[in-house]
Amino acid sequence: FNTGTLTTSFASYVTGDQFTINNQGVGAGQIGVSGANITYAGVTIGTFTGGNGTNLVVTFNSSATPAAVQALIGQLRYASTSEDPTTGGTANSRAVTVTFNDGGNIGTGGALTSAITGTLNITAYNDAPTLSATGTNGTFTENGSATPVFSGASVSTIEAGQNITSLTFTVSGLVNGTSEKISVDGTTINLVNGTGTTTTNGMTYNVTVSAGTATVVLTNVAGVSTVNMTSLINGMTYENTADDLASGTRIATITQVIDSGSSTLPNANTTTTSIVSTITIAPVNDAPVATMTAPSYS
Repeated sequence: FNTGTLTTSFASYVTGDQFTINNQGVGAGQIGVSGANITYAGVTIGTFTGGNGTNLVVTFNSSATPAAVQALIGQLRYASTSEDPTTGGTANSRAVTVTFNDGGNIGTGGALTSAITGTLNITAYNDAPTLSATGTNGTFTENGSATPVFSGASVSTIEAGQNITSLTFTVSGLVNGTSEKISVDGTTINLVNGTGTTTTNGMTYNVTVSAGTATVVLTNVAGVSTVNMTSLINGMTYENTADDLASGTRIATITQVIDSGSSTLPNANTTTTSIVSTITIAPVNDAPVATMTAPSYS
């Protein structure tokens, strides 16, 4: 089949689609791959081009026998480099065609072609979301403005069409009760046991405090977009309204994020994180206050 070709193609491609050739080895009846060269039983039968989001085209030489071509067809493979090969469930299959051109080596009348068509079904698994951010490690000065806690946040659900349904963070080193506050999603939350709803995205918050550490869980069953969750994290601030602060630190840590995808194995929708921001408390000496009661005369 010298100058003949074998072309593997999809009717349309999704980002990450790949055609590959399985490298069995150089033994009898085996297909091997070395660079762009393809071998059959250790003998080079042709070369290939493409395959990464494009048609995979094999061009044969004079050593390509019918047995070699048949063996090669059996070693064609599909893979995807995408974490979302179905594009959020909108592309669950690919229409595939394998076309053989004999290079004019059979019969008369020039090159002859034959094609096999079929459908390749793709089973997608939900990937856990990703979250990164940088702790600002700022300083809160007594009687001063609230200090930012995180910056540079990036949130992704990986799969298209999903949202973030939960975010958990902790604040440790608490000693001032209701005076210690975290502002998040448009709402100032006292770092004491309690619940409520945030203003901006309507997230339910639940605060539990144990041994000086508050755990804050934000949830929204419908979910919050990754864009809004990124803004939420970047907008978090800490303040303390007490008038008698002691030097020390408060450590804020983002510990978990959950998306709206399936959690049934082998799916995953939860990522555990440890993104830390250390807030330094800077006390300010307050001026003394004197009170006097005027004497009464009778």
